[in-house]
Amino acid sequence: MGYIVGVDAGGSKVEALALDFEKNAATLTVLERPGNVMAAGNDRALGSIVEALNAVSERQGKGPECLGVCVGAAGAGNDEVRRNLSRALKNLGFTENVIVVPDYKIALAGAAGRLRGLVVVSGTGSVAYGVNSRGEEAVTGGWGHLVGDEGSGYFIGQMAIKEAIKYFERRGGSKDLYEEVLSYFNLKDLTEIKPILYSAEFSKDLVAGLALRVSHLASWGERAAAKILEEAGRSLAEIAKGAINKLGELCDIYGSGSVLLKEELVYESFVRELYKTYPGLKISRPMYRAAAGALILLGGELGVKLDLRGIKDARPGLE
Repeated sequence: MGYIVGVDAGGSKVEALALDFEKNAATLTVLERPGNVMAAGNDRALGSIVEALNAVSERQGKGPECLGVCVGAAGAGNDEVRRNLSRALKNLGFTENVIVVPDYKIALAGAAGRLRGLVVVSGTGSVAYGVNSRGEEAVTGGWGHLVGDEGSGYFIGQMAIKEAIKYFERRGGSKDLYEEVLSYFNLKDLTEIKPILYSAEFSKDLVAGLALRVSHLASWGERAAAKILEEAGRSLAEIAKGAINKLGELCDIYGSGSVLLKEELVYESFVRELYKTYPGLKISRPMYRAAAGALILLGGELGVKLDLRGIKDARPGLE
């Protein structure tokens, strides 16, 4: 017997979950590295994924054989990206059985335990993906930080910076958010943020990281920060509504990704907005983490039905 590996390669971190068939036990490795091929570049994202695979494989010991790998990668909705990543991973010799799918697909498989329903993912970026009763798929969001990512960690950070700019220019804004932005970016003057945001090395993870500061301010009663989080929830609900319209039917909805799992104000606003339009909608937290969803998809490809209910590391974390 051997083991299989499910990988969740997101915008700011990579999770690899290995399932040993003989022991029916899982091993989880989490690396704070970017896995988004489109945002981080092919070499950097591949390096992050390989590092996670190496780490989780070493923990299996020298005996078991890797029987398959499924990678759910941000940016892999693009056919060329998916083919290139799959070919690169096969060439590295982990296993011949390599599947690469978009990250939103493993998010749904993990959230619902199968590819059915609708998952809304809000982490560094945001996307919604659903599969209806006829097997038809729908994707909304996922356009990236330049024109999309509504309701994401990046969106929250960007809105905080806008509030800081308003305060700096004496046209409203929030003093607390202004001071938090200065502290977060280690600035003496807000104008110093321009070369950071517009440098060639800019990473949207940096702006998304500001979301945690916004959350802390909101928990202390800062109204402008709370309004940003509530707006994020409403934006995510709009993405979900678009997916429902494309699917042509109501289905169970799952909120996933670090923002929806960690930020109660975002989640509550998200749910409240959806209930306004669809009062009887079923909205749930995920059943399993996205990396476990990759295992479920891989098991289906290998003809193996997996039961992950008793495996602690398969349960959703805070993504």
